[in-house]
Amino acid sequence: MGGKTYDPEVLDRLQKIEKTMFRDFIALCEKHDIKYFVIAGTAIGTMRDHDMIPWDDDIDVGMLRRDYEKFLKIAPKELGEKYLVNGPDTPRPYYNLIPNLSLKGTRFIIDLARDRFEIGIFMDIFVFENIPDDPVKAEKLIRKTQRLHDLYVLSNIDYFRFVKDVEFAKKLRYLLCGCVHRGLKVSRLTPEKIYRRYKKLALQYTGKTNTYTILGDPAARLCIIRKKDLFPLKKAMFGDIEVSIVNDCDKMLKTRFGDYMQVPPPEKRINHSPEILDFGKYADN
Repeated sequence: MGGKTYDPEVLDRLQKIEKTMFRDFIALCEKHDIKYFVIAGTAIGTMRDHDMIPWDDDIDVGMLRRDYEKFLKIAPKELGEKYLVNGPDTPRPYYNLIPNLSLKGTRFIIDLARDRFEIGIFMDIFVFENIPDDPVKAEKLIRKTQRLHDLYVLSNIDYFRFVKDVEFAKKLRYLLCGCVHRGLKVSRLTPEKIYRRYKKLALQYTGKTNTYTILGDPAARLCIIRKKDLFPLKKAMFGDIEVSIVNDCDKMLKTRFGDYMQVPPPEKRINHSPEILDFGKYADN
């Protein structure tokens, strides 16, 4: 099933805002020597479209843990008037473990985040952690952190809220997830406790290996990248924005997406499909 089909004018406005956010993000990173690199849809757009994918509705960047920690200290001070940083290491946690930078005064709400974890138009920041160079040990770490990520989401979201007006298979899944959510509450296994366990595992190899991935992400196994393929970072054009890409961006994208240069059919074009999109004061920009 594909993503949301936007009105062309709405999508054009959204993409222009995303690019403005990206420029502000890049300016901060360049000012403070914070290394980042485009990944996922933004990397595909850079390599294939030389711009934002025509149906995409957000920006995806990656950072190593050390750069993310530096970003966390600086961004709220220098971008705080216009943006919020949301994530498990911030005063504004999100329902999953992927941090994001969101634009104040706007709303971009997906179904699961409605009412409790609402944020503005955003760009995702994926933290790449060191993992063992040994594939067997790496797989063990990926499995453990994935389970904790799933528990973190389940502890944050009361899926019983979503069982109405959905197909039978999804209703059963939501009911099961809702039972787990209630069970975690009864056992007092809070999101904070789960994240502490996750972070203890995720940080144990920091700076000690030459292999990285986005721990906790469903695509963690497809996002594994070696240091030689990651660095040195290179430059490429994303529309009129010069962005950082990994050393072997083609290899990174083929590993995760296969033939990413082939434009997918409409039913396989994925985006976030927000339930609520409000441009606020940026509606006429």
